Amino acid sequence: MWHLPSSKPLTGKQWIETVATELGNNPKIQLATKPVVKINTTLKK
Repeated sequence: MWHLPSSKPLTGKQWIETVATELGNNPKIQLATKPVVKINTTLKK
């Protein structure tokens, strides 16, 4: 088993910002509320 040195893990926000920057976009982060998540899971059924 190999153990490679690495940096600290990225948070979700840091990952989104990094990917958006690499793609040349301005990241727009929003929190999904519980009702929105519930509607989304209901529509998938």
